[in-house]
Amino acid sequence: MKLWNLIRQTKNRITLRTQLAVLIVSSFSIIIVPIIGYTYYSNTNTIIKQQISTLSRLLILETQILDNYFSEIDRYSLLMRHDATLMNILNQKQGLTYSDEVYIQDQLRSNFDSRNDLKSFRFYMVNSSYNYEIESQLHKVRPYQVENVLDLPDYSVFTRKRYYKSIQPSQSAEEFIRYFRTIIKLENQKPLAIVELTFDTSFVDSLARDHQVGDEVFCIVDNVGRVLYNSSPILMDSAILKGIEQVEEISDHGLRINIMGTDYLGVYNLSSRQNYILYRLIPLNELDRQIGETRNISFLIGFAAIVITTLLSALYIRLVTNPLSILAANFAKVGSGNFSRVEDIGGSIEIIKLADSFNTMTAQIDDLIKKTYISAINEKTAQLIALEAQLNPHMLYNTLQAISAEAIVNKQMKINFMITALASMLRYSFKDGEYVALSYEIKHVQDYLLLQKARFDEKLSYELRIEKECEELNIPKISIQTLVENSIIHGMNGQSDRVHIIISCSIKSNFLNIRVHDNGCGIKKERLDYMNSKFENVLVSNDETSCVGLINLNSRLKILYEEKANLYISSIELQETNVVMTIPLNEEHMNV
Repeated sequence: MKLWNLIRQTKNRITLRTQLAVLIVSSFSIIIVPIIGYTYYSNTNTIIKQQISTLSRLLILETQILDNYFSEIDRYSLLMRHDATLMNILNQKQGLTYSDEVYIQDQLRSNFDSRNDLKSFRFYMVNSSYNYEIESQLHKVRPYQVENVLDLPDYSVFTRKRYYKSIQPSQSAEEFIRYFRTIIKLENQKPLAIVELTFDTSFVDSLARDHQVGDEVFCIVDNVGRVLYNSSPILMDSAILKGIEQVEEISDHGLRINIMGTDYLGVYNLSSRQNYILYRLIPLNELDRQIGETRNISFLIGFAAIVITTLLSALYIRLVTNPLSILAANFAKVGSGNFSRVEDIGGSIEIIKLADSFNTMTAQIDDLIKKTYISAINEKTAQLIALEAQLNPHMLYNTLQAISAEAIVNKQMKINFMITALASMLRYSFKDGEYVALSYEIKHVQDYLLLQKARFDEKLSYELRIEKECEELNIPKISIQTLVENSIIHGMNGQSDRVHIIISCSIKSNFLNIRVHDNGCGIKKERLDYMNSKFENVLVSNDETSCVGLINLNSRLKILYEEKANLYISSIELQETNVVMTIPLNEEHMNV
């Protein structure tokens, strides 16, 4: 009872907003924590199952590869058996002649050189004392002394009927296996010779590395429990065998193994052709790291969910408790001339109806102000803008016409031509629309060049090479003028006495190619690379202070033609500059 009274007293001392926040956050936490725990447990099992499944599929593939490798060794070990001359030598009862020895040594050397993974190749002749050896280090066939071939390891195994072969563990960390093959006489199946092959670890090292992750261990164990290969430089073969003997089955082909105090998740696959087992062992601390990441992510998601819930709860509580405050604040704004609409503030039905009435009132007042004041001002502003748009061009045209007439009266025909060209350029500039016919643009460029020739006289000359089918095609207004203007400004910078400009237009591969060539001073390579890199960007940077015209033109082309048009500059310093504008042809930009 006292506890309940204490809770009631505490509740009465805190605000409704705080009470609602505590209730919502507590309820959500009670729900989300068990969900996070279950998700973590489920993800842990999923990671282990996926790891086992992935390793199992990988081991099946590696088993097939290793089976093929051993089958290739089987075929290779029989090369000496398929040599008819060698078999005749082995079957003869008298001793070997010098030519017999040379032939055997040559065959031994030839077979050894046909592979690159052999450490040594030994050839034992059962019915004589002749034995030969060739090693990768010396690469020389030499006699090899052995007291009795019967003392060779597993002699009884690789001389047994049907298989006549044996695979044994290596004697060195640099060796993979020792392979014994018996060559028999078919009539009585008696051994005539024994081939001993020692292979290095190059092939199996590559197989282990291809899919190895972290401290993962890859090992091969034969059917009698001998380790043929172990990729770990730390774990001893005996420790691995001891761990395998005490495995704990956790799923199909999945094992839990403890080796030298370290727990491993193991997966194995048995070869049905070669009688060996492949193991891949992953330290559980590797999986624990992945599981730990999953746990951290789960906790982070849970924490984020609680934070988001808290924020959303605070927002919801604010919407529930503050509608009247918001409405009162908006009434105060009306007195200062702010007639903005009150959006849905929630709350009870009465508050919502009051807000709707408030919105109706402010909307009517706002509409009245717009009709009687703002609309009138906008109308007068529009009239002034329209008057300016009519006045300025007419005033310029009338002025230029007066100057032209005065020039004709005074027989200043050159001035008359210049004024006429300038007026034509102004009229062209005031023309509406983004696109013009190419012929109009060329006429505009000729007017521009006429004015420039008046300035530079004989220093400037130009040539037009316009194909007939290009004249009626639409292009962006003032585009060619920008290219020509660039040639004049940057081609005549004081280092060139004369500049000749060639303007050519042609159609190629459904593109309109416009090329402006000048024999001016050219552009330095660093500047040229910088400008072409700028052309790859649609936006124009505010810090660009030179070649603004070309960069702006490139931006227009990218926008107008959806980045299908291009602008490119090539130049040889102190010799020439070429600016090429490529525009795609389609129905919108075909004949005017």
